[in-house]
Amino acid sequence: MKYSIEQKKQHAEKALSSKSILDYASKNGISKSAIYMWINKYVKCDSTKKTESLNVQLTPDQMNRFKSDAERCKFSNLSTYAKSKLFDKKNTGLSPLESFKEIRRLKNEISRIGNNINQMAYHFHVLHKNSVLPEKETLVKLEKTLIELTIKKKELVYYLDRLKKQL
Repeated sequence: MKYSIEQKKQHAEKALSSKSILDYASKNGISKSAIYMWINKYVKCDSTKKTESLNVQLTPDQMNRFKSDAERCKFSNLSTYAKSKLFDKKNTGLSPLESFKEIRRLKNEISRIGNNINQMAYHFHVLHKNSVLPEKETLVKLEKTLIELTIKKKELVYYLDRLKKQL
């Protein structure tokens, strides 16, 4: 198929903005050499020329985990996935799956703390209703526990909000 100069420019720009130039080329029935030639000819890439490389050595287990994370996140190649992990501003240091597991864990902990606070309030209400007053020492311990649980709950909610914003 013959492409006009305008079509070549459009394909070059779209290929550059895609996750993988090779995937873009194959999806659009264009040879990879043509795409690269059009990019070099029609798109100014001076500031984005990649002249540096980074070599990272991993254990086989780390490499398998890295590959499975990249596949799970739908990245077409490891290079693109590695760049996203390095330069994505929302990077939490956790894989997306780990982030969601952490969010679930925090929600469960916050829920347990809320249940504990509700149980304490219920027992205080029952004691008050039956005109039974616990010893002062018991009240002080319960108050201290209630304050600690409330502070812990606020800390977890804050951490959870930060984690959600980073996703």
